[in-house]
Amino acid sequence: HKDCCQPYYPQVEKALTLFAKGQKAAGKQILDQLIVKFGTNYQIWLYRADFFFGMEDFPEVEKSIQTALEL
Repeated sequence: HKDCCQPYYPQVEKALTLFAKGQKAAGKQILDQLIVKFGTNYQIWLYRADFFFGMEDFPEVEKSIQTALEL
């Protein structure tokens, strides 16, 4: 995976693992922190979209994808 060496990737993996374990709020908190720190990186927004897709929060999916496209 080409993103594996990016500085944010370990935190993305942690957020997705928490989500998979049912700890959605904790996973979302990590992603929110990543958006603050790396919000100008479109890849973070796509990970956020994927996270919200899993939660079936489609307005947030759309917002995340739109933001990624604008970067």
